Parts: sequence; structure tokens; C-alpha cells
Amino acid sequence: MARFETPSTFAVNGVSDPMLAHAHAIVDAAARLTPLSHSATQLIELNSSPNVSTTAIVDVISNDQVLAASLLREANSAASAATDPISTVDVAVVRLGMARVMSSAVRLSLSKQMVTAVDEYGLSDGELGLLSVTGSIAAELVREQAKVKMRPELTTAALLRDIGMLVLATFLDSPHKLLLDVVRESGTALSEGERMVLDANHGEAGGLLCQQWRLPEPVRLGVQYHHDPFECDDPIAHGVFLADAIAHHVAVRTGGAWSHSTPDDAAMAASAEVISFDLSRLDGLVDATIARFESRNTGLSLTRA
Repeated sequence: MARFETPSTFAVNGVSDPMLAHAHAIVDAAARLTPLSHSATQLIELNSSPNVSTTAIVDVISNDQVLAASLLREANSAASAATDPISTVDVAVVRLGMARVMSSAVRLSLSKQMVTAVDEYGLSDGELGLLSVTGSIAAELVREQAKVKMRPELTTAALLRDIGMLVLATFLDSPHKLLLDVVRESGTALSEGERMVLDANHGEAGGLLCQQWRLPEPVRLGVQYHHDPFECDDPIAHGVFLADAIAHHVAVRTGGAWSHSTPDDAAMAASAEVISFDLSRLDGLVDATIARFESRNTGLSLTRA
């Protein structure tokens, strides 16, 4: 396996950003991943527009038969409280809301990659999907309850927050995987261990992947800084960090081993203060996340062995 070689800087909107010492190698690895579907990319761009219309969203979905069928199925599920059968995309969009439409579109686009094991990170089949979907659902709660207005891209950024693992996994050959395990056994957090071993963490790699896929800047910021929210001026990073923390507690509650990081209570409290989010009822947030997860047709299970 090739390791990072030439130190470099990376340009964000024409401005040099030294966020990675070896950005080009990671960009090359990211380019080899299957990109988001055209429909998912279009919806993310529309969702970032302040003047997005339901008609534009419906037009994108209607031109993607697989996505349209998936959303109609979800809108007709018991989870969506549908009393009458829904047969048109426009009604499905209204029923589900844009956050769920976005999450469903991105999840469908990445379904094959999300259900595949990532052995380099100790994730078995479906566990990356559990990380992603649970975090996205938790982000819905964060956005609903934070008193600081959160961007609509929050749920998408939370869904994609760990996608950089697929990039860094290509560099974790046996010697570097062993070194990362040793570093983590000493008590070092995964994101810091990745920096020590690979010169970048999965958030930073995911941020580059978001640029490779030409996703909106807020999505990149949420993904890149979800383990370092105070290094980002946009509160979306705090929202994704807290969603990730709630997802960890969901994993603990349900007996899963798919959460890779144990959030620090003080760090959670600090981020919650930034976005005026009440963490005093964390157990209730975990319960609500589990309830929403179990009410949706994700094809995944929180209680799998």
C-alpha cells in the first residue's frame, strides 16, 4: 500500500488551506471512490439554496425512478403517519420533509459502500451504515432543538461525517493498522491517532472527498471538523459533533460495537453551549434517536449481533 508522500497545501475556493500535509495523495484515493449519484448531488445543491422550490426538488426525484420509488415507499410507511396512500412524488416530499428526502437520497446513493465491511477500522458489514444513519437522525434532533439556527445541510454532513474512513482505509496496510491500534490502546482518540499514523484524520479526508464530489461548503465544513468543531467558525461542525456523540450513546445503549469514538463530556457541553442545545436530557435524545431509527426502513438494525 502506498503511503502519503509529497507534503502539500490544498486550496479551498482559491485560498490555500494547509489542512492536510499530504492532500494530493488523499484526493487521488478519494477520486477512486464511487461518487454520489447525480440526483443526490443535485438535491444537496438545491437544499443549499435559500430560494429552493418544491417543484425543482420534485423534478430531480421524478427523473430518478429508483429514488422516486424509495421515497414513495418511505412516505407510505407507518413511520410517516400516512393515513391515505401516497402515489405522487410531490406529496411524498411534503410528507417526509427535506431533511429526510436528502438523507434518503444520499443513503441510497452510497448504499453499497455503507453496507460493506471496513476491516481496517474494525467495522463489519453494515456498521458504517449504522454510524452514518444514526448520526443523521441524531442531527435532525440537534437541528430541531438547538436555539442557534442550524444549516439545512446538517443532516447530510452528519450522514457523511465518517465517509473519510473509506479513503484512509486504503492507506492502512498491516503495519500502519498495527501502529494505529497501538496508539489507540494508549488512550489516544481515533482522530488524533490517525493524524499520528497517517498525517490526517478521517474528518479531513472526508472534507477532501466532499470537495471531490463538489458538495456545498457547509457540508465539507461539517464533515471535516466534526472531531474539531472549535477549529471551525461555522456552528454546523458543533452540530455534527453532537450528533456523532449521540450516535455513540445509541451504540452503547443497544450493545453495538460500531461507534469508534467515546465523546468527552466536557467537549459535548462546550459544543452544546455554542449552539444553545440542551444536553441535560441526553437519555431522552438517545431514546428519540432510537425510536426514529426503528421507525424507518433503512435496511439496517441497531440490535444486530
